Amino acid sequence: MRRAGVLATLLCALAFQAAPANAVVGGQPAAPGTFPYVGNILIGGAFGCTGTLISPQWVLTAGHCGSVTGAAGVPTPVAWPAPFYTVAVRAMHYGRYGRDSDDTRIFPLYIGYPWLVRGYDVGSFSSDECVGDGTTSCAAIDKLTGSRMLIGNVEFRFPLLRPFGVSGNMYGPVPVEVAFFADAGTAWQAGQRPGVFGGSRGGVSSAGVAFRVNMFGFAVGELDIAKPFDRPRQGWQFGFNLMPGW
Repeated sequence: MRRAGVLATLLCALAFQAAPANAVVGGQPAAPGTFPYVGNILIGGAFGCTGTLISPQWVLTAGHCGSVTGAAGVPTPVAWPAPFYTVAVRAMHYGRYGRDSDDTRIFPLYIGYPWLVRGYDVGSFSSDECVGDGTTSCAAIDKLTGSRMLIGNVEFRFPLLRPFGVSGNMYGPVPVEVAFFADAGTAWQAGQRPGVFGGSRGGVSSAGVAFRVNMFGFAVGELDIAKPFDRPRQGWQFGFNLMPGW
């Protein structure tokens, strides 16, 4: 008898359990204007959720509607319109340590790549810059190489057309981002110390502007114009790369 009572209780619970949250029971399409107190809330031009007009200037809606994280976890309010100016900062150290860190069979690290310190691409050096100092064949390039490196970058980013009010959306018809940047870096080997830590190994720096383009969702290309401050014989340098990944 007791087992029968438990079974009946379970059957009742299953029969009267709540419908799924996304279920609509007995709903019918409504013509526009039928429910004037119901609003369609748009966030960034896209549908966010519905809300109820509780006064001429106030709309009541679910808490996750204005949340970056949605209904999962702790709701995080979204700021809109989103600020289109961004300041990005990066500091990166990479090094090889140990007995064989400077083994000549290992290709040295190079900080002049356009995704590290722009304006010092190895293919941009001319013969008049590549003058030996008695210990190396090209001191200008060799000071960019080592088994350890320290990189610092600062960028001020914004969509190309957004500041001019061309579009209310973030990027508008042209998906291009502009970035004013400042790069700096130093490379050294075991037994050396970079100048920023009181050593004698100098670094390099540059500044300029970069344009990033979404290439049909396949990749992001970056065209940059940089002024390398440690190349007095050279002016502005142009570069292009597919690795603007920070």
